[in-house]
Amino acid sequence: MIRVEASWVRSSDSAELGPFRLTLGRGERVLISGPSGAGKSTLLSLLSGGLARHGRGRVVGEVRIDERDPATMPPAERPSCLGVVPQEPGDALVAGTVADEVAFGPRCAGLTELERRVGEALERAGCRVDRGRDPRELSTGERQRVVIAGALAAGAPVLLLDEPLAFLDPAGAEALLRELAALSEVGVTVVVAEHRVRTVLPWCTRHVALRDGVVVADGAPGASPPEPDALPLAPPAEEVVLRVDGVDEPRAPGLRDLSVELRAKERVAVLGANGVGKSTLLRALAAGSPDRIEVPADPDLTLFCGTVREELAYGPTERRLPGAMEHVIRVARALRIEHLLDRAPHASSRGERLRIAVAAALCTRPAVLLLDEPTAGQDEAAVERLFAGLRELVPDAAVIFATHDPGVARRHAHRTIVLGER
Repeated sequence: MIRVEASWVRSSDSAELGPFRLTLGRGERVLISGPSGAGKSTLLSLLSGGLARHGRGRVVGEVRIDERDPATMPPAERPSCLGVVPQEPGDALVAGTVADEVAFGPRCAGLTELERRVGEALERAGCRVDRGRDPRELSTGERQRVVIAGALAAGAPVLLLDEPLAFLDPAGAEALLRELAALSEVGVTVVVAEHRVRTVLPWCTRHVALRDGVVVADGAPGASPPEPDALPLAPPAEEVVLRVDGVDEPRAPGLRDLSVELRAKERVAVLGANGVGKSTLLRALAAGSPDRIEVPADPDLTLFCGTVREELAYGPTERRLPGAMEHVIRVARALRIEHLLDRAPHASSRGERLRIAVAAALCTRPAVLLLDEPTAGQDEAAVERLFAGLRELVPDAAVIFATHDPGVARRHAHRTIVLGER
């Protein structure tokens, strides 16, 4: 169904792939894994034809999907041949309502029975929001479900999904994998690039591992790796650095009766299903003080400087913090982004951009650090290094983070706040 014979691939963000050959059969369920920056997103962009079609890179070799070049496939034919879910769900949104968003692909392909297709696709994606809502007003996880539904709606025989589980709660992730398995049983080839390897390995029929742009393993899935050991956390201090009694937000009514108290040195995880109000809570907690720094789920919302070095130095320079540049280097080393300092922030992988955004926040030495989905786009080693960096760089700060990964909450939080439960 998919055949790639490429001797060299280079994307516009300087990621390189190859040389490699890859042939995927009809109905296969393929996991593409590898560290952040290994080339997973570049590989999916190659398979979708996006690299060549949009001038995002150079390819020496050929890609065929059902013996057709995806880069030259007519736009009207693409939705019924190929479903693509990008890493950032917001990048795929084109319509003003959920219903129109999901119907966009089938409508472009000239397909009929749009209402039925939209309903079935939303059900498969586990998306139960009002179809008349603007998808941009939804939570990140809900937007991801809408984009997944849009990829499913035209009934394409090939699905390419870049971290589709990144913003889904555990129940939603398991449900989506069941739906994708059911599609593979009727011949749909499903390729998933994902960091939640322990979740996806039992689902896939084939595991392709990348490192530094080349395939280092390709075969039947093996056993799931063990969860990392939890490191001891320093006890919280007595000093209360933040207290909020209730959040008045119409889209998250469950937060009105919630009281949150944070102490210096405390680590708190926020869990809950998609759309329950985790991001809303973090935004509310961040308001009111320059010593509270929030890193949103989309790191691109915070990156605006010409180089990573300038990005990290901006906050401490504005605040006239002593030893700013020395601290920038220390933070960059701790989060393993020192090699990116002279590159443009947006010329990095999604996982690297998130670490850049977190590093920029750490350079301001906040009293309270709020992280929205800090595991998205991160391989497990990078996640562990990030939390180790928090212990080293802001040991006295209160850190509250929203996550869908219960293992991260167990290892790195003194306590959890579970929204949506009484």
